Amino acid sequence: FYSINKVLVSSYYAFSDTKTPLRIQLVSFLLSVIVSMSLMFFLKHSAIALASALSSIVTSSLLLFYLKHHQVSIPFATVGKRVLKMVPA
Repeated sequence: FYSINKVLVSSYYAFSDTKTPLRIQLVSFLLSVIVSMSLMFFLKHSAIALASALSSIVTSSLLLFYLKHHQVSIPFATVGKRVLKMVPA
């Protein structure tokens, strides 16, 4: 998800939109802090890794969702079929 985030943020920059990725990253950061602090006593240092992974997934999802405001559509069906063809290889 980290690589996808880099590509998606670059696409926002291509549209001269720097505020949307900043706001999404802020939400993701706050989520990461809240999750890691709330799970710290149960999972110890693993809570940081889990919070980081969850915030990365949320960031990717939000970046993809708000990309529709720039009239960009991603053909998920086609991408999914191609990924399934690559899996056996």
